[in-house]
Amino acid sequence: MPRNPRAQKSNKTSKRKDQREWVWEQVLKAIEPQPLISISEFCDGHLQLSSRDAEPGPYRLSRTPYAKEPMDACSPSSKYRKIVLWTGTQLMKTQVELNVVYYYAVNSPTSILFVFSNAEQGKLLVKTRINPMIDSNPDLKERIGSTRTNSKGDTANYKEFAGGFLKLGSGQSAASLKSTPCEIVIIDEFDEMPDNVEGQGTVEALAGERSSTFPGRKLIVSSTTTNKDSKIAKLYETTDKRHPFVKCPHCGEWIEFLWDGMRFNFEGQLVKNVWYECPKCHKKIDEHYKKRMVENKQWIPTNKNPTDPTAIGFWMSNLYSPWKSWASIATEYLIASDELKKGNHSPMTSFYNNILALPYEAGVDKPDWEQLYIKAKRESRYHRGQIPQEVLVLTSGADVQQNRIEVEIKGWGRNGRCFSIDYYQIMCPPGTTVENVNNQCWNDYEQMVLRKTFYREDGVPMQMLANAMDRGHFTPQVNAFWMRMNNPRFFLVRGNPNMVSRISMEKEDKGGNKKDKKNAQYYGSSYKYYDVGVNTLKSEVYANLLRKEQVQDGVVLNTPYMMYFPDDYDEEYYKQLTAEKFIPPSSKYKHGLWVTERDRNEVLDCTNYNFVCFYKLNLHSFGEKEYKLLEEHLKTQPKIADMKKATAQKRVATLVSKGVRY
Repeated sequence: MPRNPRAQKSNKTSKRKDQREWVWEQVLKAIEPQPLISISEFCDGHLQLSSRDAEPGPYRLSRTPYAKEPMDACSPSSKYRKIVLWTGTQLMKTQVELNVVYYYAVNSPTSILFVFSNAEQGKLLVKTRINPMIDSNPDLKERIGSTRTNSKGDTANYKEFAGGFLKLGSGQSAASLKSTPCEIVIIDEFDEMPDNVEGQGTVEALAGERSSTFPGRKLIVSSTTTNKDSKIAKLYETTDKRHPFVKCPHCGEWIEFLWDGMRFNFEGQLVKNVWYECPKCHKKIDEHYKKRMVENKQWIPTNKNPTDPTAIGFWMSNLYSPWKSWASIATEYLIASDELKKGNHSPMTSFYNNILALPYEAGVDKPDWEQLYIKAKRESRYHRGQIPQEVLVLTSGADVQQNRIEVEIKGWGRNGRCFSIDYYQIMCPPGTTVENVNNQCWNDYEQMVLRKTFYREDGVPMQMLANAMDRGHFTPQVNAFWMRMNNPRFFLVRGNPNMVSRISMEKEDKGGNKKDKKNAQYYGSSYKYYDVGVNTLKSEVYANLLRKEQVQDGVVLNTPYMMYFPDDYDEEYYKQLTAEKFIPPSSKYKHGLWVTERDRNEVLDCTNYNFVCFYKLNLHSFGEKEYKLLEEHLKTQPKIADMKKATAQKRVATLVSKGVRY
């Protein structure tokens, strides 16, 4: 059948008309102003999280309500030009950055520079987060194209879309930061950036300069922190320093979740229960309140100094996290504390940096002698020489000097609670030294420490269960004294700064050197001793000195590993106790280095040796059963009042037998 020419012409005309209408629709759509909507509104329920994310599916702001204000500060309608995010890990930093990329690629196209500490980190984020985000969101894929095709304008470091692009920069390459002007600049993990990029300036200055000509520019800088020279901490100081405040469910006051307010009971590394104590009403806030409190949080500026009104900063720790429970955080702290006692600072550094979002540097947190002195003066409930009823075991640590033996007596209660009982300086007679093994000071040590019976405040008699003496100086004389004592409760120690464990297996010294004429008399005998990890023990002492009492409902709990002192020690004692500081590990000092900041440090050494006794007696492994046995044993000991009464009765009976009448 012949075709109708008129019908064919009509069809072509209709087709061209449809094409023209479609083109005009696209033009109008392109030039139509986008509705004024914030990043949080645009992403909530609209952005699709990929299967690689922890919670795939629609992005829900209700899961992380604290991310709303940081995202909105990055929106085009916001007045802020510099946005600083200083948080713990796995809270919101990376997701906020990805939400910013999604928003500006789909809803408000522009140029974006995303800067990483190095090129490899950038490629990794593209592969694990950005490409999956593109494939999971049709509107984003329509603009950039599938990541599975090598489309033009789509590479690992550069992704082009209508009206803009996403470019990756490296903190190791100045060229990648300077080459292209960009309206939006995102700097990820700022603390990992070099101080000076190829001699041309800081990452912030180089990358920030790329956006300086744009009226709607945004410089978004995020990071966890490192040490006290943290870059993100310094940049945060230039902002209004906003912290998340929540309302106490009991008193209604605005408070923060800070580590100082966390309270928990534990046994070993097992956290039994955990809560937060309100600093205003001191009531217990259980974790089930956290979700509701965080939903109604407020970001409140805390910087009292005037700052740039276009700069805003946000700080947050994992205590607010919906994914980390307080119990898991407390457990991480206990594990880090145990490692710190072994001289391993890495877990505690990670805990402070990544969980608490606070700077930390091993050895920086050193106890303040003056605070310890004042606290003991004000709060101690016993005097020098007195033994509190809580004490179950006595130990001593001795340091031998040229003209004296310095000794500290320690008492140990449940869960490693340590009480300093007394501190002696057993002096040699004038003009003599400890080099003479028959010096009176050796005999005085024997009588005042090894053989002495001490009495607890309730009259229970106690003796030393372990006594450690340093053999690092005057070794032949100390060896000879040990041999003469022949006391299983008296042992020798030698400090080993490179040893991680606290105490070694028993070692043997054949004694002296034939060529050493002065001490030849000591050669050939066998002396036993233990090596001790003095650096590990010092770290543990300092960590315990920095502990704070746990308080519940206004009542002070029996906090494990607390250290207590009598109210009448002088200032010199505390100065010697804190006489050293720790230089963190480096290429020069593999295990770090403890250095003295003053001439005298014998108190710290004696404290160390008492801690050796604690571990040699296995007190650190005691549980409820062992503590009860100790307490029952002490109850069976005749108290001093009973002994005095028995002595008096015996004397009366003797007098009566001799005919004395009353």
